[in-house]
Amino acid sequence: MTSEVQSVTPGFFSAMRIPLVAGRWFSEQDGSDATPVAVINQQLARRYWKNEAEAIGARVRVGLSPNGRWHRVAGVVSDVKQSPFEAAYPSIYLPESQVPDYAAGLVIRTWGDPLAAAPLAQERLRQIDREVALFDVYTVESMLNDNISGVRISAVMMRAFALIALILAAAGIYAIMAYMVVQRTHEIGVRMAVGASRGDILKLIVSHAARLTLVGLGIGLALALPMSRALSSLLFGVLNIDPLTLAGLSLLLCLVALLAGYVPAYRAARLDPLVALRNQ
Repeated sequence: MTSEVQSVTPGFFSAMRIPLVAGRWFSEQDGSDATPVAVINQQLARRYWKNEAEAIGARVRVGLSPNGRWHRVAGVVSDVKQSPFEAAYPSIYLPESQVPDYAAGLVIRTWGDPLAAAPLAQERLRQIDREVALFDVYTVESMLNDNISGVRISAVMMRAFALIALILAAAGIYAIMAYMVVQRTHEIGVRMAVGASRGDILKLIVSHAARLTLVGLGIGLALALPMSRALSSLLFGVLNIDPLTLAGLSLLLCLVALLAGYVPAYRAARLDPLVALRNQ
């Protein structure tokens, strides 16, 4: 099975705040002459053992060839996502002293501004080894922001398109209701002539707008549910059904539709019956 493999030093897990679930972390005793050990994540432990505790003491082989080296599991740590949009991969952590890497990243936890400590850390590394090449100094927060910057831009654009769609929908409802009022002007005049009050006319027009809105919401929800299921299979973290979101959007659309229908209804209720009766 393919797993993420990383060579780390004993202080890596505490610096990255990765909790220990079972067993132990690496120590200075896990040197090149010691028994090869490994720390795995929960994703890997649950795939091959009943629980995390059962994985302690088991062996895992690192490498695709038959000569891959066996490492005894010393600990199990929590899962860490490699990307905000994907589930955690099965991961194996190896002691850097036993499996050195030709290129390494240094993780430093600081107080205050992390970038302010970067020059001091670089100078300390140069004192240890003048030949080491130092590059790509950044904070974990900036790295995460870079990873999701494209998604944020897309989210802003989607919100803008949604707002435009909402405005167009409100304008469309208003236009339809205004046209309906014009077409029913004579009928409104007759109703007012036989005793209908302005409140009755207002209720008549608004109730008609409410019925149209409910029909539109029913059709929209019927289409939204299967589309959300389709998106959940393509995008990580998208729920099949989010009742709170659907209820909130439905309420918002109802309010917008009723407001768009209220304006022409209010105008219809203020019509002069004589003028309305003359209208053909």
